[in-house]
Amino acid sequence: MTRKTYPVHATVLLLAILAAGAAGATVVSQSSSPGAFVADNGPAAVDTITIPDSGSILDVDVTVSVHAPEMADIVIDLTDPTGTVTVRLFETEAGVADALLDVTFDDEAAGPPPGFLVNGSCPQSVSYQPHTPLSDLDGLEVNGTWTLSVSDVSPMDASDCDCDAFVVGPPCPRTFDEWTITFDVADNQAPVAVCQDVSTAADPVTCTTAADVDGGSYDPDSDPIVLTQSPPGPYPLGVTPVTLSVEDDGGLSDSCSAVVTVVDGASPVVECNAPTGIVPPDAPIAFTATATDACGSATAEVTAFDCFKYTKKGKRIDKTGSCEVAIDGATVTILDSGGVGTTIEWTVSATDGSGNTIDNVCSVVVGNPGKS
Repeated sequence: MTRKTYPVHATVLLLAILAAGAAGATVVSQSSSPGAFVADNGPAAVDTITIPDSGSILDVDVTVSVHAPEMADIVIDLTDPTGTVTVRLFETEAGVADALLDVTFDDEAAGPPPGFLVNGSCPQSVSYQPHTPLSDLDGLEVNGTWTLSVSDVSPMDASDCDCDAFVVGPPCPRTFDEWTITFDVADNQAPVAVCQDVSTAADPVTCTTAADVDGGSYDPDSDPIVLTQSPPGPYPLGVTPVTLSVEDDGGLSDSCSAVVTVVDGASPVVECNAPTGIVPPDAPIAFTATATDACGSATAEVTAFDCFKYTKKGKRIDKTGSCEVAIDGATVTILDSGGVGTTIEWTVSATDGSGNTIDNVCSVVVGNPGKS
């Protein structure tokens, strides 16, 4: 995998996001130049780098520059953003080397630093295996603040660190100069939430309904996604704003908004509240129709009537001239039945609160009072 080298500037963090040589990976690199003082057998010099990107770590390399009069006294630790995983990059057995200059700690390096660092030596632009494996960080989330600490763990250091074994130079600046952390990160693009407004009919019994506002949400990496609607439903009559949240298995998410409109699509039910037959002496007699609706109220009204009779040969005879019927709202009053064999019909129109209407025909047949 090829990486590009960036210059380091004091107190400036550099973020480079490059397309990696291997598909499905990105190289994320940042540098810092703290110039922090490394105390002799004292508190650690600490610096942090914050990675704003997200993704799973595939590999980590760290390049460090430190000046100290006895590098055998120096330990360098890298800690992840959660503070739970620490990798020791550098710890050697003995020697009085003066500095590490652009030394890269890489699990794939040929080997660790020499066990004995020669007096006055300054390893420069070389790669070593870390004291503990950087692979301990593989699989962790890259996002967050990474901490590098440089500590002098033993007293009585020499005075200079001029990278010269024979000439005593000026006092050593004892500085944690700069560092670069480079990650190979598995690409993970956020899912995309796609919403659609939904209009649907209510269940005629519960007057609610389930509804799915997903309009084709997806993950660019084809990762599994979990869709969550809030509120989850079932939804009542009317308009309900709904938020759809989509999350992939890497923790990235997206959301969108939609509207669920639930309508009462069922017609009301009409009851004629009349028998199948009457006899002439029953008149005057009145019947009042009623209308009911599962999702609210409904009204009924008699809108028409008819009166007729069939002969033995099946001929229909209009009897509206002899039938006397009065209509008042949902009530039909038969004042004169028109005689035996007459059929009296009336039409009841019902309307519910959502504007659904239905017509129902009610009827009675006039029978002979002397026959059962």
